[in-house]
Amino acid sequence: MLFWLGSVEYLVEVLKHGGSLSEFDKGKIVKTCMTAGCSLDLASRIAGEIESICYPGMPTIEIREKVYGMLCDIDKELAEKYLYRTNLRVRTSDYQLKKFNGQKITDSLVTETLVDEEFASQIAKAVEKELAKLKLDYVTAPLIREIVNVKLLEEGMESVRAKYTRLGMPVYDVKELFRGVGLEGGFCPQRIRDAMAEQIITEYTLLNILPPALADSHLKGDLNIHYIRDFPLKAESFSHPLKIFLEKGLDWNGTETFVLEKPAKTGGDFVRHLRKISYSAGLELSGLQVFPGILELAKKFARKDAEKFVKEMVSELSYASRITESGRVMLSLEDVGDFSKSLVKPLLENSGDANGLVFWIDAKDAQTLRTAVGRKPWGAQIILGKTPAYFEPEMGVAQTVCINLAHAESLEGEVESVQRLLKDAKEILIFKKKMLQENHRKGLWSYLGQMQEGTAVYDPLKQEYVISFCGLESVSEKELGETQVLESMRKYVNSLKKKSGMRFMLKKCGCPECCARFARIDGKRSCKNKVNLLEEFGEVVERWNMISRYADSQSPIEVDGGKASKKIIEACTGLLERGIPIRFV
Repeated sequence: MLFWLGSVEYLVEVLKHGGSLSEFDKGKIVKTCMTAGCSLDLASRIAGEIESICYPGMPTIEIREKVYGMLCDIDKELAEKYLYRTNLRVRTSDYQLKKFNGQKITDSLVTETLVDEEFASQIAKAVEKELAKLKLDYVTAPLIREIVNVKLLEEGMESVRAKYTRLGMPVYDVKELFRGVGLEGGFCPQRIRDAMAEQIITEYTLLNILPPALADSHLKGDLNIHYIRDFPLKAESFSHPLKIFLEKGLDWNGTETFVLEKPAKTGGDFVRHLRKISYSAGLELSGLQVFPGILELAKKFARKDAEKFVKEMVSELSYASRITESGRVMLSLEDVGDFSKSLVKPLLENSGDANGLVFWIDAKDAQTLRTAVGRKPWGAQIILGKTPAYFEPEMGVAQTVCINLAHAESLEGEVESVQRLLKDAKEILIFKKKMLQENHRKGLWSYLGQMQEGTAVYDPLKQEYVISFCGLESVSEKELGETQVLESMRKYVNSLKKKSGMRFMLKKCGCPECCARFARIDGKRSCKNKVNLLEEFGEVVERWNMISRYADSQSPIEVDGGKASKKIIEACTGLLERGIPIRFV
């Protein structure tokens, strides 16, 4: 509004609620009145009358009172709607009460979902009308977002809604966590917080990283994305280049402290290096972290009491794996002669509580077998067999996606259905590779991102991208045999290697949690994993050999060894001689 005094032009400024001055804007009155339900003609007439009586410094609250009074004379219902609209407050994410502003809905939709401004403004107006019906003292930002999402769904904009939705947990689920319901590994504050964070990351992965069709495949149980709670953040497993670290030292920014270690010269240096490596890597890995060739390195530092030294080493690694709660630490114990053989028994039987540790022992002698089968049940896993190739330093598994062959429908033909599952798994693994490369580029990792001699310790292209399978036995009940399905899967994965340059691998699923999830989804009571060697030895060998012709054969057979009887030892020896690794459970 302008006043003319002679040849000088003056703006009329009004006093806002917060004490600041702002130029009088007749358009705001028109917009507010129309939002309350007034026609354009009526809103313009009221705004014109307010403009004619407006004076410099007039409080905005007085303007609202006069508009309300004019509307009361015309239509009491319109007046009440106007009053509610102008007094509506929003409780923001920082817990402050601020005046509602529909433009912020428009702006946030444009920013977060990249829709055009005209469509965003249309949604914002629809939300304002819904809020006007509620007659609340104030509304919250989450409530506004929920109503926006409803309006987006009404417009058929599901993909936009997925980008705009909030991530979180129902209040009831949070209350259940505080009661300890559904917590894995025990009831403690850290696990409650981790469970909430995992829920948000999982939702983000399914809603905003993966396309809806791939997310739906995971949710339906067509496939399983291992460690989906860490999908955008962590690699799955990694084999530490210990020799480089021990010779060159450690130097990287840890999550909590700055880690700096000179090259190891003593046994104490060696154990300290292992502890810091295990702890730091545990924050950036979801599954196994492997310590290859560790006995050969330990032999160099165990000057006097080798047994005591190795026990201390195992104890430190066990502690580091527990405090990060990141999965398991695997010790690859290769045969280095009498030194390793003399340590197997005390290592396995007397290491105390080694929760989180896995011992993969490359040994076949009867004494090692007896020790493994008859070990004390103190929590660690013991695997006998040749150490897998992916345990080589600086290698590991980037991501595993397991396909559920029991869902291969025969409507289109089993081979076509299996191919569809494989294609979905491939697409997910490609997304994972991109995320790992982006994490590396952004410097998200401290340990995996460090450089040694100008080369990155972790290279996403060196890692394996695993497609595993579960439910192979179900296809033999249909029109195709197991060998035909295995052959088709092998050909597909081999073609992926050539086309993509990525290290795609086909493996039999060895994850009990994945098998159990499929079993729950498919309505089965249990999933058989353990093998009674004395009753099924011949069948186990034959089946393992058949699968190994088409897929990687390193998945160990789980054996319920029981007591170290002569027959069990003989059966296990027979498996090992055929190159079949055994996990004792």
